[in-house]
Amino acid sequence: RFRSVHSSALRKMSIWAGQPARVQGRDIVFFRFEGKVFASDALCPHQGAHLWEGEIGDIEDMVTGRHCFVTCPVHKFQFDLATGALLEGGHGAQGCKPLRT
Repeated sequence: RFRSVHSSALRKMSIWAGQPARVQGRDIVFFRFEGKVFASDALCPHQGAHLWEGEIGDIEDMVTGRHCFVTCPVHKFQFDLATGALLEGGHGAQGCKPLRT
């Protein structure tokens, strides 16, 4: 079931957009960035903003390397798309995981 929702969401999304979907009762969002596809909880853990409305981008850190991230559209918390780790803001990890394209 996850694979069919994943494929359907990818067909609907433009290159830089997030696409929300419901999989096995869970609201998630798919992001595509620089040829990689990521899935995340659809809502920010801070106050429930729609992460598919946020901005995605990347940042280079000299110590930890390059990170692709989504920025919450409400309070600008940044979450690493590959690990779910909080990069900027004040709340715990998001629960993001990478998918194969």
